[in-house]
Amino acid sequence: MAVHLSCFCGPSSVVLQEYCKKGRGCGMGQDGKTGRLEMSVWYNEETGHIHLAVPGSADFITTVNGEAASKRGHPHLYRKLARALREQGRPAPDVGVIEAD
Repeated sequence: MAVHLSCFCGPSSVVLQEYCKKGRGCGMGQDGKTGRLEMSVWYNEETGHIHLAVPGSADFITTVNGEAASKRGHPHLYRKLARALREQGRPAPDVGVIEAD
């Protein structure tokens, strides 16, 4: 699944800033600060992690899980990504009912 995520190309976001300058799928917003970043997202049923990767960038790949105490834990993002995967008809973790927030 490819999703479009907003990226904020400010001084604190050097990786995204450099990525956007190279024109790799990130179109700048009208305010000149916001861009669009194409990202592949998938769920690994064996590990329980959701993977995030930017196509064409070998070093822009990470995972997220639902465990708050984990180094890769981000329960809120994990639930939102699970919902997005499910809405696309893709394998997704069972995180229960996800309310809009």
